[in-house]
Amino acid sequence: MKNWYRKLSIGKKQMFWLSIVAIVGLIATAPLFFLDIPANYSYFFGWLLGSVAELLGFATILYMGNAMEASARNTGGKGGSMAALFGTFRFLFYAAVLVIAAICTYRSHWFGGFNAFNFWTCFGALVPVQFILIIFHLVHKSDNQNPTSGADK
Repeated sequence: MKNWYRKLSIGKKQMFWLSIVAIVGLIATAPLFFLDIPANYSYFFGWLLGSVAELLGFATILYMGNAMEASARNTGGKGGSMAALFGTFRFLFYAAVLVIAAICTYRSHWFGGFNAFNFWTCFGALVPVQFILIIFHLVHKSDNQNPTSGADK
């Protein structure tokens, strides 16, 4: 396992640790199913929704980095437009996920009582990506690789 992990690019290592954080969060919120509290299942599904959004958003960061590197090597000039496209997509995707979770948490009667997603656990699941990026930047500061590059290597 150690050799497998060492062969991963920095972007794939970050995706691996984001997946671990998502799984740990799901395991931590799973016991709430058995507590007698209102909408006990919404914490688990809120974390799941936020984790999926976080992983998809980070995948767009990796893809954007690869597209910009390919654009720098070629003279196609699509790197900047791809960065703008994926940056906008990621922002709108996060906003849509949080709006859906907020409506489920605070205005569930708008969806006929559908309250499957908790806003705060969904928001909490979106936060680890910044910490993972900061930690990897500090740990791999001496490397010459770009943290978002190498997703296809």
